[in-house]
Amino acid sequence: MLKKIKSKSGQVTIFVIIAIVIVIGVVLFFSLNKNINPITREISPQGYLDSCVKSALTDATDTVEKQGGSINPKNYVLYNNITVEYLCYTNQYYVPCVNQQPLLQKHVENEIAGEIKKRFDSCLINFKKEYGPDGRGYTIDSGSSQVIVELQPKKIIAIVTLKLVMTKGKTVINIEELKSSLSEPLYELIMLANEIINQEITYRQFDFLGYMLLHHEDDIERTRVNEATIYTLKDRKSSREFHFALRNWVMPPGF
Repeated sequence: MLKKIKSKSGQVTIFVIIAIVIVIGVVLFFSLNKNINPITREISPQGYLDSCVKSALTDATDTVEKQGGSINPKNYVLYNNITVEYLCYTNQYYVPCVNQQPLLQKHVENEIAGEIKKRFDSCLINFKKEYGPDGRGYTIDSGSSQVIVELQPKKIIAIVTLKLVMTKGKTVINIEELKSSLSEPLYELIMLANEIINQEITYRQFDFLGYMLLHHEDDIERTRVNEATIYTLKDRKSSREFHFALRNWVMPPGF
């Protein structure tokens, strides 16, 4: 009798082990094979367009931070294979530079907004192919898009307005506004850039070491590239950086 009990107990243990092995095998199979998705999820039209705005906002912000606030700099110096725009410039010697973007915040907002609109309009074309009559069967009517970008403390907000109506049978979807935001210190870095430019014009240079002693949240680097000065402003908490160039109080060669 005792032997039979032990036998049955052993069989149960074996079945439990086999079940555990099967479960582990299934989990590993789906984890390692990314091409197999046991649950198919369809992204909503709103989600599709939201992702377009978010991606464009992120990419545009990265670009303006590297290039001195512009998507396509016109007056720039090449630094680490990146075109960094002059925010203060003079082509003469012995004179202070002239502020090229006295309304820098507004300029950056417009640059980001313009890039988002270009990207979003392209995305909207693909969206209509995906969801239109030849795709998921919707009839889509849309007007032109408008984009507003606001730099706020520790945040960037992008708002896209449009009149988009999707119909399929009795289903009607209206999308009038898309909103996306990034937790970014770009506003603060631009305020710092303005302060540096004003002091460079007035006092010929900016005391960045003294500034950092009083403002531990910022890290400032100053690099000479021929007759240009490159400033790298870094928010220590987020590690986000803003680069810009200036040509200020330049001495002729040989001095």
